[in-house]
Formats: sequence, C-alpha cells, structure tokens
Amino acid sequence: MEQEFFLQGDKERELSVTISPFMDRNNPNQPRMAISFIDYIVLPLYQQTAKILPFMTQYINPLRATHAFWSALTAQQQKPSQ
Repeated sequence: MEQEFFLQGDKERELSVTISPFMDRNNPNQPRMAISFIDYIVLPLYQQTAKILPFMTQYINPLRATHAFWSALTAQQQKPSQ
C-alpha cells in the first residue's frame, strides 16, 4: 500500500502539483497512513459490506485491533524522550 501511495506522490511532484497527504515519500508517516486508511477506507467498506454479507463482520474486530496497534505506536512515538 505504502509504495503505491508514494508512486502517486512522485507523479504529483513530477507534475508540480500539491502532493496528497500520505503520498510524499520524503515525509513518510506509516502509522498515520495506516490509521487513516482504516478509518476512511477499509472499516467503512467492511461495515457496509457486512450489512449485505453478514460473514464479513468477522473481519471488523481484527481491523479495529490493527487500528489500535497503529494508534498505540503513534502515541509512543509522540512521547517526549526521557
């Protein structure tokens, strides 16, 4: 996923347009990228799909666990060094 985003950012840089959030390989932030991808793409997609295909609900809690992992990593990175 990250590489695909960076390729888009490279193309935007080549075209001299504003680089989309999370697409700039010169300023990577994988935890924030993963959290946003889950929040805005994956989780809503799975939640809506589960309304039609109930077996998809089995994937929602693992997605939330992955979100929690990246959130904890982000919080850890933001703590000041001691």
